[in-house]
Amino acid sequence: MHRTTNYQELHQAPPSWAPETQHEESSLARPPSDIASGNLLRMLYEEKERGQGQKARIQGLEVALAETTQEKEVAMASARLEIHELRGMLRRVASESTFSDVFTLYEAHIARVEKEANVLRDRNVHLEAWRLDQRQQSEESRGQGRADACGGEGDSQGCNRPDRPTPSPSRKNRKSLHGATKPAPHNAQD
Repeated sequence: MHRTTNYQELHQAPPSWAPETQHEESSLARPPSDIASGNLLRMLYEEKERGQGQKARIQGLEVALAETTQEKEVAMASARLEIHELRGMLRRVASESTFSDVFTLYEAHIARVEKEANVLRDRNVHLEAWRLDQRQQSEESRGQGRADACGGEGDSQGCNRPDRPTPSPSRKNRKSLHGATKPAPHNAQD
């Protein structure tokens, strides 16, 4: 026989295919004639507690979001400070001696040393020329004196006549023959 079900029977037990959350549905979904007065207060308290739980959960998420945001802001401020410090360090490094600055200083020092070497080389050339000039003048004056001593005869270095002996060196020239720094003049050149 076919049995008819009334409205209350349908809402008392959920069908087997319905999800578990179906019996947690809001009291507003049920018709008011189906709800007893005690059940109505209990359902209102449950809804109120559920709403407060959701508010607490939302507030917890907001607090967590605020903490995460604050942590990220602190990390950003720290990163900005680190960037500022790195830029300052780069400026200091750029202003300090770099390899190119050291190389420039090295080149300037080398140029200064080469200039001093050129000045000394020029002085040596002038001194050598002066010394050669003095030596030639000395030899010419000695040759002239010997020629005068030989009676105007003979070469400029001395009297090389077979009948006349070569004059002995003077005292000054004798010292130079025995190891003094000034070379002794030779009577005859090779």
